[in-house]
Amino acid sequence: MTAATALPARRRIAFIGPGSVGCCVAAALLERGHELVFIARTPFERLQLRTPSATHDFAAHCVSDLAALGPVDAVILATKAHQTEAVVPWLRQATRGGAPLLVVQNGVDQRERTEALMRQSGVLVPSSADVPADMPAVVPAVVYCAAHREGPGQAVLEGQGALIVPDHAAGRFMASLFEGGFMRVSTHADWTSAAWGKLLMNASMGPLCVLTGRPIDVLRDPQAASLVRGLMQEIIAVGRAADAHFADDAAEQVLARTLATISDHMPSIAQDRLAGQPTEWVVRNEIIVKLAREHGIAVPLNEAMTTLLRLGEPGSPPPNVH
Repeated sequence: MTAATALPARRRIAFIGPGSVGCCVAAALLERGHELVFIARTPFERLQLRTPSATHDFAAHCVSDLAALGPVDAVILATKAHQTEAVVPWLRQATRGGAPLLVVQNGVDQRERTEALMRQSGVLVPSSADVPADMPAVVPAVVYCAAHREGPGQAVLEGQGALIVPDHAAGRFMASLFEGGFMRVSTHADWTSAAWGKLLMNASMGPLCVLTGRPIDVLRDPQAASLVRGLMQEIIAVGRAADAHFADDAAEQVLARTLATISDHMPSIAQDRLAGQPTEWVVRNEIIVKLAREHGIAVPLNEAMTTLLRLGEPGSPPPNVH
């Protein structure tokens, strides 16, 4: 075994939310020799992931009792954003000894919204990355992982998975867990800009896939592409007001790169809508409208898309007609 592929120190990790993206992340950690304890709604005996180059198959250990979790060295939260509140008791238990928490979710406010929920449940959470040993650090991740779920503990990764974490001590520790494996995990000094770069894609392309029921290749239609460009320009304006940096041609770069790499991919928000499940429209789209209002920026296209997404949510109340 070469130094480049040497396994990192074995860690015991609590893993909450082994869905499509979660299975990809979990397989990457298991490949590097870590011990994972899964907290899942539906227990499974094996975790299986198919990638373009390999099939990964590992024994899985699931627990359903808080007392059975035991001490861990790190915690991974990979539920959908709107599912976080339901697993706060597990977060409280898992981070009790100060284990750092990696939040593998969409959005640009992963750390803030997770910390708020944890504080509400009585967990002491620090306000910076330089934390005492007995207090958990919340590490947000930008997620690039085109995947779909095939069953409990089973998923397909359609390309190469990647995570981006902040370049601080806790972020570097999380990145080290994956070192040498098939999932690329990098640190970034300007994590805010990296997160907005992903949101630029999610918030502009996802709604069209939801509303049309078609994968990313719907953007090959010239009018659809024009609409996405308009959405992107509004998002870029809001992101810059929130201290994110964008290249002048960011919209064209993202559009071209996405069509070239994952044109046949159905975004997770569209997968959830087709399955009749709640979606992450709040952290992917409503946040644009919310921040735009705070900064006094007009975003009519994003307001329209957000309204349509909200009205299509399962259980959405009917219009209040007078």
